[in-house]
Amino acid sequence: MRKNEKKRKHFRGFRFFLFLSVLFGVFFPISAIDLIRLTDSSVGSEDFFEYYLDESGKAEFAEIRSLAEAGKFTSANIRSLGYTNASVWVRFRTLNSSEKQIRWILEHPFPNADSVEFYDVKKGETAFYRAGDSLPFRIRPVQYRNPAFPSVLLPRGEKFVYLKIRSSSVIHLSFRQYTAIGFYKKVLYEQLLFGLFFGSMLILAFYNFLLFVSTRDRNYLFFAAYIVALSFFQFVLEGFGFQVLWPETSVEWTSRSPWIFLWISLALMYLFAGSYLDPGNSRGVLSNRWFRYSGILLWCYVPLSFLIPVKTGILLGFLCSFPGALLAFGGGIRNVFRNQGSSLYFLSAWAVLGGGAFLYLFFPVGGLQDYGLTFWVVEAASLLHVVLMGLGLADRVKVLAGVFSEKIRELEALRLTAEQSEKRFRNLFEESEEFLFTLGMDGNIRSANKSVGRLLGFTPEEVIGWNFLDLVFVPSGEDIYDSVSEVGLSSGLAQGAYSKILAKEKIEDLLRTGKSSEFTVEFRQKFVLEPRQIRVRLQLLDSGDTKGILGKAYELNEDVLAKFIVSESMHFTLNNYLRNADLLSRLLTVNLSSFVGTEVVIAIRTCIREIIINSIEHGNLAISFDEKTEALNEGRYLEFIQKRQMEPFYNLRTVKVSYSLNARRIGFLISDEGEGFDYKKILNLDIQKLNETSLTHGRGIVMTRRVFDIIKFNEKGNKVLLIKYLKKPLRYKREKTPFDV
Repeated sequence: MRKNEKKRKHFRGFRFFLFLSVLFGVFFPISAIDLIRLTDSSVGSEDFFEYYLDESGKAEFAEIRSLAEAGKFTSANIRSLGYTNASVWVRFRTLNSSEKQIRWILEHPFPNADSVEFYDVKKGETAFYRAGDSLPFRIRPVQYRNPAFPSVLLPRGEKFVYLKIRSSSVIHLSFRQYTAIGFYKKVLYEQLLFGLFFGSMLILAFYNFLLFVSTRDRNYLFFAAYIVALSFFQFVLEGFGFQVLWPETSVEWTSRSPWIFLWISLALMYLFAGSYLDPGNSRGVLSNRWFRYSGILLWCYVPLSFLIPVKTGILLGFLCSFPGALLAFGGGIRNVFRNQGSSLYFLSAWAVLGGGAFLYLFFPVGGLQDYGLTFWVVEAASLLHVVLMGLGLADRVKVLAGVFSEKIRELEALRLTAEQSEKRFRNLFEESEEFLFTLGMDGNIRSANKSVGRLLGFTPEEVIGWNFLDLVFVPSGEDIYDSVSEVGLSSGLAQGAYSKILAKEKIEDLLRTGKSSEFTVEFRQKFVLEPRQIRVRLQLLDSGDTKGILGKAYELNEDVLAKFIVSESMHFTLNNYLRNADLLSRLLTVNLSSFVGTEVVIAIRTCIREIIINSIEHGNLAISFDEKTEALNEGRYLEFIQKRQMEPFYNLRTVKVSYSLNARRIGFLISDEGEGFDYKKILNLDIQKLNETSLTHGRGIVMTRRVFDIIKFNEKGNKVLLIKYLKKPLRYKREKTPFDV
């Protein structure tokens, strides 16, 4: 019983002691700041404080003092209140247990508070000092980036000081006390460290910009821009923007500026990450596109963030940046698994920066002891982040340099192979028995091999620069043997113009369709006035930036059986295309050279070509002499012919040609389906009158009359028989026949 009673007495005593402790704690602070403990060290100390939330924000200092004395202040050791519209009052009890006066400074180490007011109980009922980014920087009692307030405590003195904090951003409850000397030491050391930090960041940015100038690798440019943006964000975040750049600016800008520069730096980061992590395949291109979209989204969000509340703007900004951050993390993981070592640096850099940001946010809420290095964790993490990114970029460039070196070796091998191929091609080009040449898109000859000399007598240097049509043979009046010389130049010129038109059409078809073209044409020779019949093949030549035409010209293969021919005959039915006249006239005279000389062959070939053309033009297509004259004068003759060929009434008509050759004579029977013509009138045309009127047609029959021995038309005039005796000399006096008019 005595033991129990004794225990009850002890318990009653403990309860009484607890009651006294609580009562003392209500009316008196449990602890106070004894300023004697402050030293001249640059590291300040933190101590106990109490705080009170004034939800209305209108309470006066006298009312707050009464609430504090009534024990309404909270003494919990909390480091952050988050976003709140209330005014936060903080009370400190200060003691000076020494025998000397102490000058000390109270710092609120967060530069983005809108308003911080300092109240000293012994100085009256109004704020003795004011600071914050909603007020001009010049009114601060200490010209420093953070709100800092100097005070003096007399020997053996004691007093309460209060801070009133209002801010649209997060309100942190963290304070540090310094002696006057210790504070200024702290500022000097801080300026040195900040100088080293921002100087290092700018040096890294400038170095990467120089690398971009020298290498033209845009990764360096994006990285340099990102470093500058990140540095400026931290410059503003640490209060230097308000202190140095805009000390008189409104609270709206100063409270929003750190976040705005954060979004800008993230937008530039996504631009860099898209280029940095792009592996060069389709997925990488897609990822790069999404990085670009994320960056554009943030750029568009920057002006929008001025129009919405700060808290909402910060939340939306993180939502806008989240897809890009997730994509960057996923891209880094993907590239690590693909054995891209530089991506490991990328992930490490972001892990360091993310860890630093986490610690920066976690320290103020009381998660860890708030040591002096708390305020340097972001700077240290940022610098290490940039260094790791730079190492990753250097590693990536090293890998790319290895790949580039390998590509250079491959290209060198390809170059040697190409040079050997070019040498072989040039040898083949130069030594080919065929005349090889290249044309520009304008038809001018760019190159030619030496076979042009064997075929035509020209040197390659002579023909380079000529137009291809300059090689086409155009007969003069002296090119036809004397018996037809009085016909004059016009018929030969008309035929030469036709040959050039044919060659020009072939080139235009090649350029229009891209399909190779092959045709036969007569080329002129340098030392011989006679033409040389050449087969030409043209095809497009595309060598990258240079386009042109590759041509091959060669003589028609001689018929090995031609020397055994005793006689031959053939029959043909032609449509109404003019080029058929040239092709058939060549075919019908190819074996004639076995019996007569070249000049006779040329004369007969020219006449047959003219008669077939007349059968097409004036016979099947019913083009009158006057219509042809008018079309030629207006320069639309080919267009006129083509239009008439497409008309249903004419396009089904044909020309029939029968041919017979033996050692004694050569004969042709040519007929068309036209209405015929007055051949007697044409046969009586005066060649001198034709020359005087400069008419370029109507000469074919006149020339034919001079070449062939027998010219016999049917009564209608749409069929003609032509016979040339080969045993007689070319020049002879022909007896008159009933066909002479």
